Amino acid sequence: MSVNLRVDEPMPFDRAVERMRSRVPVGSRLSSEEWDTVPMALSDRAFFSSTVDDIDLLAEMRSRIDDALSLPTDRAFQDRSSFTVAMRERLGAAPGDNRALTDITSQRRLELIYDMNVEEAYEYGRHQAGQDPALLDAFPARELIRVAARNEPRPWENIWQAAGGRLYGGRMIARRDDEVWVNISRFGRPYPPFDFGSGMGIQDIERDEAIELGVIWEEEQVAGNPKAYNENLSQGAQNVWKDSALREQLEDTFGDQVFFDRGRPVWAGSKIDDLVDAALRGGPESGGNFRFGKSSQSLISKAPEEIVNELSGKQLNVTQSNIWHAFDRHGQPDMTRPGSGEIRGDQLPLNRSDIRAVNSAFMDPDNVSVDRSGIRIEKDTFSGVLEIIFVSVGNTLQPTSIRKKKKGLQPPDA
Repeated sequence: MSVNLRVDEPMPFDRAVERMRSRVPVGSRLSSEEWDTVPMALSDRAFFSSTVDDIDLLAEMRSRIDDALSLPTDRAFQDRSSFTVAMRERLGAAPGDNRALTDITSQRRLELIYDMNVEEAYEYGRHQAGQDPALLDAFPARELIRVAARNEPRPWENIWQAAGGRLYGGRMIARRDDEVWVNISRFGRPYPPFDFGSGMGIQDIERDEAIELGVIWEEEQVAGNPKAYNENLSQGAQNVWKDSALREQLEDTFGDQVFFDRGRPVWAGSKIDDLVDAALRGGPESGGNFRFGKSSQSLISKAPEEIVNELSGKQLNVTQSNIWHAFDRHGQPDMTRPGSGEIRGDQLPLNRSDIRAVNSAFMDPDNVSVDRSGIRIEKDTFSGVLEIIFVSVGNTLQPTSIRKKKKGLQPPDA
C-alpha cells in the first residue's frame, strides 16, 4: 500500500488526524452493501465496520487508529500488527485464524479495517492539502495507478471507461475535478481508497504534461472537487429530510445514534462535537443545547426501583454550559483557562471522545445508581470509566457532572 505523498505538498498528517477524530463510531448490523445505501452526508462522518453493532469496540478501534496516525507515515502503516494483536485479544479470538472477512476476530478482517481507515485518513489529508490554488494550478490532473499488486486485480481500465473516464496512451488520467473520480469510488469520494482492497492509488500530473496530453487547455483552470462530491455532502442531508420513508428507515436502523436537527440528519456524536466547539468558544456562560433521545429500556432496567418513574420518558438534554464546566474541571490541563483541568489522581482527563460518548452511555449504561447529587450512570470505555451525574429538570435529564475515572476504582464522592 502507498499513500503516494509528494515531498513538495503541504504535509497532510494533521489533516489526517483531524479526519479520524471527526468520525463518529456508529454501530449497526448493516452489511457493506447496505452501508452503501446510507446517504453520504451521514456515512462520511461515521466510523463503522459492516455488521458490527458494538459502539465501544468501534470506539476503541478508532482510538487506536487515531494514535497510529500520530506516528510518522511509515510507522503508521507498520503499526497494524500491534492493532490486530490488541483487537484480537480484546475480542477474545480463539487460537488460530480462519482468515474470513466475515469474522471480526480474523487477522485479515482487522488488517482491512486498519488499512482502509489509515489510507482514507491520509488520502483525505492529501486531498484537502491539494485544494490550495497554487497546487491546483501546478498539478491540475491526476492519474489512476496501481500501487499494490493483487492476485485477482479488478479490470480498472474497464471500470474507468464505464465511469466516463478517457485513456491517454493507455493511461487513466483526468482533471482533478472530473466526475470520474467520484464515479469509480464505491464510497463516493474523489480520492483513494476507491474500493475495499483495490490496490489502486493516484499520482499528480503536472500542468505541462496535462496540456501536452490534451487533458486540459493551456489557460484552463480546474476546481478542487468534482461537483458531484460537494452535492453529495450538502444535498444528501436535505434529501433525507424530504423522504419520510428514508427518515424512518434511518431511525429504525440507527436508533438514538441519529437525530434530525433543523431538517438535517446528524449523528449524536457529531452534534456533541458541535456543542463542544461552541462551549469552548463561549465559555462558562455559553448558551445552547441539544435534546437527544428518551430514556431507553436498557437505562431503566439497570436503575434502582425508586427512580424508574423519574427516568421514564425523560429526554437527555446536553447543554454547552455543562460541557464547558466538565472540561474546566475534568479536561486536559489548561484546556479552558490556565490552571483548569483534572488534578485528582483517581480521575483521568476527559477528551472529546469521552464527551462524544455521553449519549451512548445514557442509552446503554453499565451501572445506574443514586447519590446526593443526582442520578449516576457509569459506562466502561476503552480509556476508563465514564461517569455522569444527571439531575431532572422538567421532562429532561441534564448532565451536571461528566468525568472519567480509572478502571477498578470505587465511585468517588460527587
